[in-house]
Order: sequence, then C-alpha cells, then structure tokens
Amino acid sequence: YDENGEIADIIAGDFFICYAPPDNSELSSLPDELIQKYTEVFKTPQAFIDIGGKMLVVPVDESWNPSVLRYFGIDKCALSVYNMNVRGV
Repeated sequence: YDENGEIADIIAGDFFICYAPPDNSELSSLPDELIQKYTEVFKTPQAFIDIGGKMLVVPVDESWNPSVLRYFGIDKCALSVYNMNVRGV
C-alpha cells in the first residue's frame, strides 16, 4: 500500500523477502520484527477484484466454493500447500 492507503503493487506467484538496509548495498536476513510483520501480512492468500477502477482485496481460504477458486485461478491443492508452508497448518 502507498502513503494514501491505495494498493501500490500486487505480488503473484512465488517470491522471497529479504532485508535491504539503507546504509548497505548488501541484502541480509530480515530482523525478527519484520519476519513477524510479513508472516502476518502473507498468512492468508488474497484475491484481487477490480470494481470500477478500485481494487477490492478479499482473503481466500479453503472454504470458498471450488468454482470461485477456479475463477481466480486458485487450485485447492496449491492453497493447501500454501497453508502448510506459510501458516504451518
């Protein structure tokens, strides 16, 4: 999100997060507080729905109807793997 609370960018697919200190050109491990922050931020997969130029962000979980998951290109098996990897379920 940007400074106005608007979605600035959407991350889709596999990615990693690392720490880039402003006073150093090398990447490093995240500090514990940022690990906690991003674990919470990416705990639940999200669907992004464009409604009249505004982006609606909706959390997605396994209780969603399979046809809705398919519409958003989400495979139930992939969602289960995501939950095991990120949430430790």
